[in-house]
Amino acid sequence: MNRINFNDTDDAIEEATLVSELKAYDGFSYHFSAPTYPYPLKGVTVPLGPLKQNNCCTFVEGILVKSWTDSFSDFKWDLKRHKQMMISSADLDYFSPITALVDNGMAEKIDDLNAAPQPWTAIQGWKTKKTESTKWGGGHTFLIVDYHEGTDKVLTLESNKAYKLNGVGFRPIGMASALNHQPPEKWWELPNVWTWKKMKSVYKFRAMAALKVKNRTWSGIAE
Repeated sequence: MNRINFNDTDDAIEEATLVSELKAYDGFSYHFSAPTYPYPLKGVTVPLGPLKQNNCCTFVEGILVKSWTDSFSDFKWDLKRHKQMMISSADLDYFSPITALVDNGMAEKIDDLNAAPQPWTAIQGWKTKKTESTKWGGGHTFLIVDYHEGTDKVLTLESNKAYKLNGVGFRPIGMASALNHQPPEKWWELPNVWTWKKMKSVYKFRAMAALKVKNRTWSGIAE
């Protein structure tokens, strides 16, 4: 596996900054239709508490936009990008979260969708594709923190209400808050952790981008 390295990239954020934002999601449960954010986002009005509940799209948008805002004073975000992250933009791009991250300079698009995922890969996946008689189905926006080549296993970071999650955590390991916001040591040796092969078979239709994150150590896999 050829791992992209952003350590010498000026517009990459520190992994430590991204990971530090996880604590803000403690106590959040998953709610598809009425999500809130733990903090305001630059350039857009989003619903805040007191309810603590989010969904896959709002989590990915929230943690990434907050991390980039904290890292770069000139970082820009707006309603167009927000609607893309919510897959509600007018252009009917069903992979618009990835489009938003790439076009905003936060990630590099991945063209080979079957290749092993890069560390900190953002994915918009769908289980079924729109046809003349059906809609796109089973959509999910999530992050793959890392990939273990020897076992083909992936460490996800996502908001979900399945796979031992009701909020933000690692599929199917558990909630991030319960694990002190740290992946278990040698997570790839744990049973039931999904392989990349399984992930691809479930989310058959997907777009992917490698987030510009540098100085990566959190997953426990050496660079």
